[in-house]
Amino acid sequence: MKKRQYDDACAATHAIDMLGQRWVLPVMRELMLGPKRFTDLKSDLRTISANVLTQRLEMMEERGVITRLRLAPPASGQAYGLTPWGYQAAPIFQTMARWGARSPEHDPAAPMSATSLVLSLRSMVDPERAAGFCALVGLHLGRETFTVDYNSGAVAIARRTLPQDLDAVITADPDAVAALVHCAVPLIDLETHGRMAVSGDRFVIERMATLYPPCTRAQLPPE
Repeated sequence: MKKRQYDDACAATHAIDMLGQRWVLPVMRELMLGPKRFTDLKSDLRTISANVLTQRLEMMEERGVITRLRLAPPASGQAYGLTPWGYQAAPIFQTMARWGARSPEHDPAAPMSATSLVLSLRSMVDPERAAGFCALVGLHLGRETFTVDYNSGAVAIARRTLPQDLDAVITADPDAVAALVHCAVPLIDLETHGRMAVSGDRFVIERMATLYPPCTRAQLPPE
C-alpha cells in the first residue's frame, strides 16, 4: 500500500497518490462531521469488508490523515477521527461532489449514508435559490441526528443532539431525504409511503426542498 502510483512532484498528483486508493475517500467522508467507531464506519460503508476497512484505517493513520482517540462520556470506546490536516480536505469533497453530480452516469437515487446525505445538503445547495432563506432544520436519520442551518445561501451542518429551537425536524432514512431534495419527490408522497415524518413548520421543509437543482430521475427510493 506504500507503493506510489505516480512519480511526480506535482502536489495535486501527490494528493491522488494518497487519496486515490479504493475506500480512502469514503472513509474520510464519513469522518468529516466528527469521529466514529470502527463498527459505525463498517455499518455506514455498506459494502466494505472488515479486513479492508482495517487496512485503510491503518494506512491513513500512517499517512497522518486520521488519528485514533477515546470517545468522551457518555460515549465510550476507541474511535477514529480526521487530523487537522485531514479536515482541510473538506473543500475538495464539496468541489468533487458538485463536479461529479454533473456526470450523466451519476445516480442520485443510489443509497447514501447519513453523513453523505448531510454533506450533500451543504455541497449541492443553489445559493440563488437559497437567497433570503433562514432556518434551522433538524434531521433524525436512524441512529444519528444532525442540524442544517440555512442562512441566505450559506449552509452550516453538524452532527449533534437536536436542540429545542429548531424550525422543523425531518425523521427519515437518508435515501428518502435525498429523494426529497435531489430528486424532487414531493413531500406528501414520501409521507404517504411512510418514508418521512415532519414536525414543526412544514413550510420550512417544503421550501428546503426547492433549494437544490433536481435531477430528472424523480422516483421514490426503494423500500
